[in-house]
Amino acid sequence: MQVMKRRSHPEGPFIFHRHVQSALVNARCIATVSMARARDFWTSRTTFRLLLLFVVALLLWATLLIPRLEQTALLDYGKIPSQVTIMQTEGRIEQMTYASCLMDAVDEAQIQIGDHDLMSLPADLALEPGQSYEVSITRRSEFTLMWSGLAIEAVSEPLTSVDLLSRSGYDEIDLSDGSRVEQPADDMLVYIAVDKREYRITEEIPFSKVYVDNPDLEVGKTEVVTPGQNGQRDLIFEEIYEDGVFISREQTGTEIVKDPVQEVISRGTKVVIKPIDRRRVGSTVLNSFDQIKPLLIENGRQNYETFSDNGDGTITVDGKTFVYESVSKRRITSYDGLEVCIHMGDHSPAINHNTFSGIPAQRGLVATYGKRIDGKIYPTLPMGTVVFIEGYGLGVIADFHAVHSNHDLLDACFDPGETLSGQALPTANRTAYILSFP
Repeated sequence: MQVMKRRSHPEGPFIFHRHVQSALVNARCIATVSMARARDFWTSRTTFRLLLLFVVALLLWATLLIPRLEQTALLDYGKIPSQVTIMQTEGRIEQMTYASCLMDAVDEAQIQIGDHDLMSLPADLALEPGQSYEVSITRRSEFTLMWSGLAIEAVSEPLTSVDLLSRSGYDEIDLSDGSRVEQPADDMLVYIAVDKREYRITEEIPFSKVYVDNPDLEVGKTEVVTPGQNGQRDLIFEEIYEDGVFISREQTGTEIVKDPVQEVISRGTKVVIKPIDRRRVGSTVLNSFDQIKPLLIENGRQNYETFSDNGDGTITVDGKTFVYESVSKRRITSYDGLEVCIHMGDHSPAINHNTFSGIPAQRGLVATYGKRIDGKIYPTLPMGTVVFIEGYGLGVIADFHAVHSNHDLLDACFDPGETLSGQALPTANRTAYILSFP
């Protein structure tokens, strides 16, 4: 709102004084001429008196007016201040000033005017001596609204955080999706748009295997009854973007797209007894024994440290996994070659005997039953068969025992003299796994 500027004469009464003086001089000249003409043209005495009376009155009026004009002319208006009242948020300031314009008066009051502040009167308003002026200053500041990375500059009077949110419209934004409004500074509001996207990774589900014993199928042979098929599943993730920038990814679920098909394998349990080929028995046993011997770890009566049945047709021994052909409970006994020699009285002093395969009796060799028919020996388990006996460990069928009453019995061999020193296994029924046939 602007106040109308009052009209004033820069030179004030001085100009008026000069005009009056000039008028008096002219009046005197007119009077003189009039009197001269009166003598020449007017002879009437009454007319002369009236004219004379008019001149006297005029001179009297001029005599009274001139002192007043001279007094007015002597006044120095430059010595008369203006009164300026300044209204602002910080308070009210009243001051007398000789400043020629309003802005100079504000500067004299040591009031800073910001680039965005508003004054109710023009800054260049000329101040008249002796006049009063009232001006209000509205403080305004610049603030920034950030929207998805874009900055919008605005100017307003100082606002509280609540008012700033309300005036900006940010308080009406739906923040249920995780978006948010932050105020990192008093003069800034930042809207961060959060975008949540679903991301999927497809992976295969390996099929499992199950073995079904088949008594009509020869031991060592298998047949696939139902082929296995891998399944498929989607790993579901939630990706979070802020203003289009990737922030994080978190798995939120799993969806089975296709179920795997379990593979069913028929495993033969029918033992087909074949006579031993004496020409090849030694090399067959030795070949199998060379495969397991590096794995034998003497651990008391055991040849291993850890063992587990994985429940899927495999066992793990000291970290190495084996697929087994069959598993059953068998009677387990123990012996060593020196103990046999002493018992039989074959040598004096006693020596360590060799096994049927020709390999000296030692840990890792196992005896099975052998039936003689027509001069040929038919073993219950073929020579060179790899087995695992719980409580003993890995072994290779390399010898025969003479327990005719139990053809499934296995006799676990120890190093020379170990059974005599108490290392032998207590006779018991133990779980035995047939790992492979030669």
